[in-house]
Amino acid sequence: MKIANYQIEKTYDIFPTSQGELWPLRRIDTYPISINDIQDKVVKVSFYRCPIANRRDVFKQSKCIMPISVGQNLKVHEGEKFLATMKLINNSFKSCALLIDDSIQRHTMKIQSDLPAKALHAKAVMTGDDWLNDNKYIYEQLTIPYTIIRWDDWLTHPNFEGYYELVCNLYERDNQYQEAFHNTIEGFIARYKNKVEATLFNYNRAYKCCVKYLKEECAVMCLWADEGYNFEVYPSGRNEAMKATYERIVLSRHPNLLVSVSLHFKNLKKSILI
Repeated sequence: MKIANYQIEKTYDIFPTSQGELWPLRRIDTYPISINDIQDKVVKVSFYRCPIANRRDVFKQSKCIMPISVGQNLKVHEGEKFLATMKLINNSFKSCALLIDDSIQRHTMKIQSDLPAKALHAKAVMTGDDWLNDNKYIYEQLTIPYTIIRWDDWLTHPNFEGYYELVCNLYERDNQYQEAFHNTIEGFIARYKNKVEATLFNYNRAYKCCVKYLKEECAVMCLWADEGYNFEVYPSGRNEAMKATYERIVLSRHPNLLVSVSLHFKNLKKSILI
């Protein structure tokens, strides 16, 4: 017999129209309810590209932070893959912080929208609200201590401005650091422009928005180490700009914190029998 499933109707902001408004798409997704129902039969997830991936004793005494990319329809942060990830986190770490990367998305929204900054910020925060509501049935199954952090919590952190200035200064004077940003942006733009109409895409505008995004992201990452997170768990690992920031800023201050952990997913059977 198949396990019970959880159905949820979602609205995705897909692509902007010629008027600059995002066109919504609604669909119904069906997921298994329990992290225990995954049982490595549908999706198997494991730690990847981590120097101490086999040191479970270290993980058990550690706290991790897991950024959640919202508003981008990433399958790794919803459904069966997210269920499997939560099971792995629950069985591996002492505690976990789920970081909802919502308001930072205002920068990518700006690439194709002429809405005022406040409107884009509000729209980005709504994507975080939607994700939290849609995935509540998953993350509330965690039995280890966990916290929910919104992106705006970091922007109001007392040390954010200092790190942001440090990142900006480093970007201006360090050519290799600037190149890391450039390579990250070029990779993003190559993927992004294939999803929109060519006549609606402005390269220079997109590049400037991406620079702002990365400066903010890198400054916030420095705060994670200050807060004592031992590991950062993100499916694809860090982008090149974040790696460069870690090497130039974080590592000298916190050599034993914020180790990057990637995830590897393996799809198995499509349904589970119990």
